[in-house]
Amino acid sequence: MLALFQRRFLMEPISKGMECPLNKTQWKQRSLEFGCQNVDVYHCVLLEDKTDVKEICVERSLLTKGKCPVLTYKGYRHWMDCNIPGCPDTFYESNETYKYPVCLKKTNAPESHSYYSKRLSVGLGVGITLFLLLLVAFIWLYIIFRRRKRNADLLGRKDVHTYN
Repeated sequence: MLALFQRRFLMEPISKGMECPLNKTQWKQRSLEFGCQNVDVYHCVLLEDKTDVKEICVERSLLTKGKCPVLTYKGYRHWMDCNIPGCPDTFYESNETYKYPVCLKKTNAPESHSYYSKRLSVGLGVGITLFLLLLVAFIWLYIIFRRRKRNADLLGRKDVHTYN
């Protein structure tokens, strides 16, 4: 059963603003429009980070209760535990996810929860901190240099006046 779920897909989400069909009629209509062929059937699956959904054509498979299908970051179908009201409470086929809208619900904001956004935030924070530290160090060294030069100039002038 796991072998069926290990096919890889392109990670382009469906058009912005579109959602997965949430009833059998809508699901069948979208399936006709999507044009899956042979043993592959229409699926609309939540991405692993819960930020978007993707429509794919793939063989159906049997899912266990308490599990929702997702696409991983690398493009593989997988299952995710579901333990909130509305989760699958029985075995079901992967192309019947519309029966469990909670499995299609986008819950995470891409800006704050995605792996790449977090890495960018940390990297940007470190970069800004290093820049500010370097700026403070440069200003401090500049002030010290100016004071020493001014003191050297003052000492040089005193020496000139004492010899005359």
